[in-house]
Amino acid sequence: MSNWSQTGTPVTIFTGGGDGTETLQQVIDQVRYRLNNFELPYLWLDNELVYYANYILNVICREGRILEDSLTPEVCQFSTVVGVSDYSLHKSIIYIKSAKLRAQETLSLSIKPSTAWAIGDTITGATSLHTCKVVEKLTDYTYTVDKRDGIFTTGEVVSNGTYSATTISSSYPFTDTTTTTSFMTKYTKPEMDRYYPSWRGQPVAQPTRYMLDYNSGYITLYSAPDDIYVVDLSVIRYPLTQLSSVSMSEQYPDINAKYINALVEGICYMAYQKRGDDTYDEKKSSAHYSQYRKELSQMKIQNNMNESNAATNGPLGGFI
Repeated sequence: MSNWSQTGTPVTIFTGGGDGTETLQQVIDQVRYRLNNFELPYLWLDNELVYYANYILNVICREGRILEDSLTPEVCQFSTVVGVSDYSLHKSIIYIKSAKLRAQETLSLSIKPSTAWAIGDTITGATSLHTCKVVEKLTDYTYTVDKRDGIFTTGEVVSNGTYSATTISSSYPFTDTTTTTSFMTKYTKPEMDRYYPSWRGQPVAQPTRYMLDYNSGYITLYSAPDDIYVVDLSVIRYPLTQLSSVSMSEQYPDINAKYINALVEGICYMAYQKRGDDTYDEKKSSAHYSQYRKELSQMKIQNNMNESNAATNGPLGGFI
């Protein structure tokens, strides 16, 4: 839908299609419409409004818990090292809802090796340089593997040193299709210190518990791993990339369209705090802030209702 400025210039108005495909340009257009500043010269530059957008988007993700992720490998997976308990978390993670351990997984190929790989072969990624070991051939294009020591690249060439193949590029090539997955139990450091006073000195074994409050920004496993495992996380996170004022029509805020209005209201409340005779307006800023916080409150209420009906609570969700 479009509106018209006083000069007859068409202005695109965001209509909230609900399909999660609204561009950053549509969001900024809606902000300018709310600010009554859709004609040049702009009182707020694009880079100012985009700066506000990034700030508000992070707050919405942190307080509204709207970005849950268990599929992005670089965020939601890591491989253990024998004897090492502490692993740094991706900087986008706000908190972890669950953690599970897998020993084996399925590797899917788009181009098979000319001669089938043998059990025990070490497979190395030509791009990632990470490795895994063959446990079983399932089909010409799928293998059960274990001991994967890192994140491979989709569509990369992989080889046992003699025969090469190519992983699928349509999705991450490693999937948890075995029956060896086990969820770990979340403990706090005080609980571990109380019930297992010497937990840091225990022998290596398959981890069964994890902590998030031993080292800030780290997950701590107990026991220290006795082998190479893959840890899968279900997380609440921030957007993976910051929005930019360049090529706004090609960028998409990392939230569903139903939350866009909260983003717009938050940007407007910050915009009216800009110093200047034509920009600073305490009453308008307060009005937009109230609506923005109201929508955040609705997100929190919905999250609480969802979690009360589900089995898994966020380990660092805090108190209500």
